[in-house]
Amino acid sequence: MNESQANQIATLINKQNMLDGTLSAANILQHKDTIFFYADGDVVIGSVKVVRVQWYQAEVKYLSVHLDYRRKGWGRKLLAEAEACVRGMGALVAQCTVRGDNLPSINLFLSSGYKETVTFTNPESGNRVHVFQKELKP
Repeated sequence: MNESQANQIATLINKQNMLDGTLSAANILQHKDTIFFYADGDVVIGSVKVVRVQWYQAEVKYLSVHLDYRRKGWGRKLLAEAEACVRGMGALVAQCTVRGDNLPSINLFLSSGYKETVTFTNPESGNRVHVFQKELKP
């Protein structure tokens, strides 16, 4: 991953995920070993991050696809990469959180075998948040 790609990934995540803070290219480069992405030439198509939470669980975070590449299977490919990483960590459960108004992501996770476990309102943003989990076979 180079600086330009890291900058594009940060921009993509910041625009699409409505985070409480802002990620920079430096943040992305710092975690480049746990961020997977696809590029079309110099353009980043999409990215996803995986973070170990417990010995049995890892979180799939910031799955984002560039607007020009949506509905072409890239989100599903990124999710498959993330799940492979979770398995590689030895974790048995993949988890993600999705804003309630992000129907494409909700549909992606549900159609990929994730189950909704809880829904709550983020007190800082007021956003409705859905938590999804999937048991992964080793």
